[in-house]
Amino acid sequence: MRFIGLTLCLLASTFGARADSLEDRVTALELRVKVLEDALRSQAPITAATLDGTYKAALPNGGVVTATFGKGKVVANDGKDTQTGTYTVAGQKVFITINGKTESATIEGNHLITDDKDRIDFSKAGPSGPVASVDGSYQATMQDGKTLGLQLAGGKAIVSMGTESKTGTYEMVGDHLVITIDDKPETFTIEGGHLKASKGSDKIDFTKTK
Repeated sequence: MRFIGLTLCLLASTFGARADSLEDRVTALELRVKVLEDALRSQAPITAATLDGTYKAALPNGGVVTATFGKGKVVANDGKDTQTGTYTVAGQKVFITINGKTESATIEGNHLITDDKDRIDFSKAGPSGPVASVDGSYQATMQDGKTLGLQLAGGKAIVSMGTESKTGTYEMVGDHLVITIDDKPETFTIEGGHLKASKGSDKIDFTKTK
């Protein structure tokens, strides 16, 4: 409705620009104000109830944090520690208070974008399940020349090198793929048929083979 309101305002502005008399200009201005007021009233307000749900975010250090909002309370978990706090919604902002410290995030659809320098993107979790588009076999060449294999299927991840292998899980968190092996999550960026991750100077690029 916001875009419709802006379009109507632009149309009203055009009408006002074409008005020749002072009376026409006043009428055009009144129309613009009325259209804007109607557009603002038609927007459904964001409340704590519509925000409620579980959100996940991939952290810069490769970890994953889950935040569950409900009835004014929020529970955050990074896989190692759980913290509880409160939250309030004001316009397009949600203010989260944990351990006496308040931080804010901007509400953008089903996303909460933190207002700090990291701009962490919390995506609202939908129905769980494997992501078919990333399923398949991958290979990456390590700095020492060895080949690392990766198999993704049905939410299960298998990493192999030579005759050795380890099994873990994977899930989509926003636009990222998070693979967890030995309780250690690693966040990958999906670029076509590639899964890429980096930590400092260390980089890995899995290429899909089939």
